[in-house]
Amino acid sequence: MDLGQAAQAVYQEKVDAAVAKIVSAGWRGNVTGLQTVLNARQSRFSNPNVQRFLQAYLSLPRGTVSNITLDQPIVTISGVEEGDDYAAVETALRGLIPWRKGPYSLFGVSVDAEWRSDQKWDRIAGFGEWFHHRRVLDIGCNSGYYMFRLLAYDPKVVVGIDPSDLFFFQFHSLFQWMPDRQLAYLPIGLEQLCGFDHWFDTVLCMGILYHQRSPIEALRGLRNVMKNEGTLILETLILNGVGDYSITPKATYAKMANVFYLPTLECLLIWLNRAGFRRCAVLDVSRTTDAEQRRTEWVNTESLADFLDPNDPSLTVEGYPCPYRAVIACHRV
Repeated sequence: MDLGQAAQAVYQEKVDAAVAKIVSAGWRGNVTGLQTVLNARQSRFSNPNVQRFLQAYLSLPRGTVSNITLDQPIVTISGVEEGDDYAAVETALRGLIPWRKGPYSLFGVSVDAEWRSDQKWDRIAGFGEWFHHRRVLDIGCNSGYYMFRLLAYDPKVVVGIDPSDLFFFQFHSLFQWMPDRQLAYLPIGLEQLCGFDHWFDTVLCMGILYHQRSPIEALRGLRNVMKNEGTLILETLILNGVGDYSITPKATYAKMANVFYLPTLECLLIWLNRAGFRRCAVLDVSRTTDAEQRRTEWVNTESLADFLDPNDPSLTVEGYPCPYRAVIACHRV
């Protein structure tokens, strides 16, 4: 079996397990429709990058571990393999660079990701009632950092979706060492999620909305997958300004070409109301700093410092206001 075939086999094994986990959590939606979407995705799951990621994944140790820490800022996995071949573990994990979300510690190897995602997590961690024994959807789940942290709340199931080939292998490189837990990763985007109408208790949408060409329609889509008593936790870029307006960057914002709308906080709350959400509560508004997002040895691309005007860090390199982020909790009814 060549690497392309091996990647296809890993894909099929993992998505079949994910669908089975969702069904076991009580989902009675259109399994055939979801499988059709996943099968179409599989046809694109064979390229040189995927083969590199697969080699890294297969190079990691296997077996049962003795310690997993999920309720601390650093998600830690350690155990009997620790110290056996530190260099091999680090080499394999570096084959999965760039690591955007973290931090992790794996068999003594510290993976210092670009984002200190624990800081974002701390802004919502005190609201355990939104996660405990809940069906949770994590949109744009990346390597699964929030999914792993959610396990400390004993959810019924956490479904993470993200179409990235890299994040698929990062997640499964971590998940393989865990005992049978309530996590399911689907390598698809929000627009491909089908058959989950009114099913989730809680939806996490962290750092996704500004990538949507139609943000109000995207919010309506999120509302549609939530139960009547469900909660949306939205974290997104905003303009630090007064008034009910938004801007559309001409080409890029902070060197991101896929940012379509940046609203003020007041405008964002109007969007949520227009999408049908009620009882919206602002949990946090923070300026993004290099204490939270920065270049590390585990990221081979630019980061926040490269996105800001070197002469005036209150502006991006394009001259727009620097990144602020709001966290808002709101309800379907």
